[in-house]
Amino acid sequence: MRRLLASGCSYTDYYWTTWADVLGAEFAEYKQVGQGGCDNASVARSIINNARPDDVVVAMWTSYDRWSLYSDKVQPLPKDPNNHWCHIGSVALWDKGFFVKYYHRVERFQTTMDYIQLVNLHSQVNGYTVYHFSAFPFFIAETERTVDLRLVEIYNKYSINNNYLTSKVSLQEFRDQHHNILINGYDPHPTPLCHWDYAEQIIAPKLGIALTQSRKPSIMQEQQDCVSGLLKYDE
Repeated sequence: MRRLLASGCSYTDYYWTTWADVLGAEFAEYKQVGQGGCDNASVARSIINNARPDDVVVAMWTSYDRWSLYSDKVQPLPKDPNNHWCHIGSVALWDKGFFVKYYHRVERFQTTMDYIQLVNLHSQVNGYTVYHFSAFPFFIAETERTVDLRLVEIYNKYSINNNYLTSKVSLQEFRDQHHNILINGYDPHPTPLCHWDYAEQIIAPKLGIALTQSRKPSIMQEQQDCVSGLLKYDE
């Protein structure tokens, strides 16, 4: 079977098993390039820099109003040891005033659509298949609470292959509907079981694969460890 390449934010790469790890176990080879706190420019860049011909790529696009931060003072992460700077997350929700004030939501959203289209076109030229999903409700960013219909109009002008950004529920919505649990009383990230269910019910059918059920008991144990506080964040 072909290699799986998965990219996104912390909803793709976290301290515990995510949808990407669940699906990756079904492939002969699996590469994880997700990064917590990243923006959609980073998601696109990670795919373009790592995708190979014949790959199956799943992009879990993040909020359109994220802006990645970099620093020369921090050592590069092991994933990218040759970098001369280090990604240190994105502008926090409570510190987005400048970004929101000077970069209009229409510009921010259309920029994300441009990145998605860039990856879509790059996949066609370079011979890999990419599937597009969304970590959060696609038209509502972290600083927004209502849908701006201008964004819907922009979205409808793009033609993206394997586009499940809005036709299927986002991972955040799936979590809220089925696994609304705060780990350690504060962490809203989807739990291992939520990731398994999302992979099984939403993503795997689009990839034309079925999950190996014998792997589910380990997910259930990890779920219990998370809920009980046994899983540590430094693991």
